[in-house]
Amino acid sequence: MKGEDPGFRAGFGHIIPQIWTLILAGFLSTYLNFFGKSDEVLTVFPETIAGASLNSIIFLAPLFAIATVIYLLVKMGLINIVRYLIRVSLVFSTFLITSWFASKYVESSRMFGYAWLIMALTSTFLTVILISAVYRCRGLTRAISLASIGSMTGAFLATVIPFLSAVVFLGALAFYDLISVYKGPVGKLARNQALEDLTGAVFNVGDLTVGVGDMVFYSMLASMAFSSFGPITYVMVSSGILFGTYLDIRILESTYCIPGLPIPVTFGLAILLICRFIAGL
Repeated sequence: MKGEDPGFRAGFGHIIPQIWTLILAGFLSTYLNFFGKSDEVLTVFPETIAGASLNSIIFLAPLFAIATVIYLLVKMGLINIVRYLIRVSLVFSTFLITSWFASKYVESSRMFGYAWLIMALTSTFLTVILISAVYRCRGLTRAISLASIGSMTGAFLATVIPFLSAVVFLGALAFYDLISVYKGPVGKLARNQALEDLTGAVFNVGDLTVGVGDMVFYSMLASMAFSSFGPITYVMVSSGILFGTYLDIRILESTYCIPGLPIPVTFGLAILLICRFIAGL
């Protein structure tokens, strides 16, 4: 997160995209529970502490590489290439993720004939709507569109990454985000580049700049809570995430930039693990 105005003050409006992200994560989790959970698994190693740690490294390594490449391209003055890569990646990923959600309905309803064509057309329509809103609109409309894409991606990850690997990954990601913002490529980008130039990777809510990746992992954590322990735990974890997000924004009143994951994810994970402990009693 980055406050663009030296006189920045936190307000309720700054957390509207996060609220929408978590609400949509709940709806998507309900949708997936209703139409059947996915059998796909993205992890390579087994669900042990060692295996989950290795799975986390596999997920973190590309994130570090992408952030480094973006920073180097911007440093070389190739910002237009970065914008192009972000746009292409956003279009491609949005189409894939909407197709995946649509496929769950098609599979569970045992539709035949033109069902897959209808799915493809629906995914194309949703992709056009969301991407058009991102690049043709501004303000809250753009923020909600990107938050929606992030929420869908997070709900997908929560479904295809097993629980232990997901918990270890989110914990490691929060730590990585802390290092990356203060010592790594993300922080260097925030200090040396107007982040609003990277539309599709970030969005603005007033004078606050937020990374889309934050929305992805907020949604992932909330979706894990819903699918593993039900709606009450989902509400509690979501409340923890929102409380942590608000704390982040308040901290921005006295600093320039802050990582968006460590505090919200720590609160959310703590509540999730407490709920798991209570459920095991």
